[in-house]
Amino acid sequence: MESRVVEVMAKIPCGSNTECYMDLKEYLELYAQLHELIDSINIEVEVERGKYPLMEGVKNVEEVAGKTAEVLKAVGVGIDEAEIIDSVRNISGRSELGHLASYVFRRIAFRGLRNKMGSPTWISGRCPVCGLTPITGIYRKVPHEFYTQTKLELYCLCGFSLEHTPFNCPSCGNSDRSRFEVLLLNKVKIQRCMSCGHMIAIIDEDPFIFKDLAHVIAAYSIVRVMSAEERQGQ
Repeated sequence: MESRVVEVMAKIPCGSNTECYMDLKEYLELYAQLHELIDSINIEVEVERGKYPLMEGVKNVEEVAGKTAEVLKAVGVGIDEAEIIDSVRNISGRSELGHLASYVFRRIAFRGLRNKMGSPTWISGRCPVCGLTPITGIYRKVPHEFYTQTKLELYCLCGFSLEHTPFNCPSCGNSDRSRFEVLLLNKVKIQRCMSCGHMIAIIDEDPFIFKDLAHVIAAYSIVRVMSAEERQGQ
């Protein structure tokens, strides 16, 4: 990936804040490296029919975990297959390493499931592939007759994406626009549901945005907003 892409993406939430920019740029470079390694993997993911989310029906979990360990080892991270599987199954209480392992596992599994999915839809706001609730959105400009429409597409951590109605919370189903607040972090728009607190960080589509890294910007932006609010509340 061109360094220019990482530089542009790091400035989306950070702007001229050098400390923020350098910190996020480091994360983006790591995930860009992980993505290149994941893209080089060829794996046939076997899945049990009728299971949703699909990842719960993966039969060759150990093989996927093995590939995950190989990817992480290539970037200097050591973790065994049992720990990887545990990090995927147990969402609460994960360490930073556990989150990284869960991400790589989900990406590899999604890569092996893409041709077997058909046309799944969000299930009560959860990803039909891995079961997570998305926090990342991208506004796309779509030609429509004599004008251009703006469409919102949500992206899950595993890589699955689907068009979504703005101001419709995927976590609790709230669709009352007055029950949302919009927070701005430079060029990132964060829609926070006031009913359940779930946040979606949204960026505008751009030729220099690598969509598979948009989740890094989203997560980083949400953490910065929450950290700022905690400091203000002290």
